[in-house]
Amino acid sequence: MTEIILWAIGSIVISLIGLLHVRGIFFTTELYPKTRELMDTMKNSELEVDQNSNLWNAWIGFNAGFGVGLLFMGIIGAYMAFQHVELLKTGQVLLVSTVFCSGVFAWIAYRFLIKAAFYALCVPFLCYLVAYILIIINA
Repeated sequence: MTEIILWAIGSIVISLIGLLHVRGIFFTTELYPKTRELMDTMKNSELEVDQNSNLWNAWIGFNAGFGVGLLFMGIIGAYMAFQHVELLKTGQVLLVSTVFCSGVFAWIAYRFLIKAAFYALCVPFLCYLVAYILIIINA
């Protein structure tokens, strides 16, 4: 039972982080550059891959996608914990993928984002990891 609670906590936390990320990019200016000049430069900078796009739109799109991806991952994890406990306990691909991806998200935050994001993303990673270990031990 502890493993299910940990999995649910990890899923809820990662969903909340995703929601905060979407909020930060669409409903606040928290994820915007502080200097207006940088934002203008981003809006006027084409991407090599597509000259019809610009760095600013890519920034918004990436952040929105990142937040929605975290939200989706959390919703699926919570759904498994609350509705499909047996699948959670036996679905090795889902378990390993979730532990791995949450670890990658934490690493991305450590390497490229702010420290608060790293610490926040360590919570679901550790919850998922310990839950996975408990599932393996109790199998």
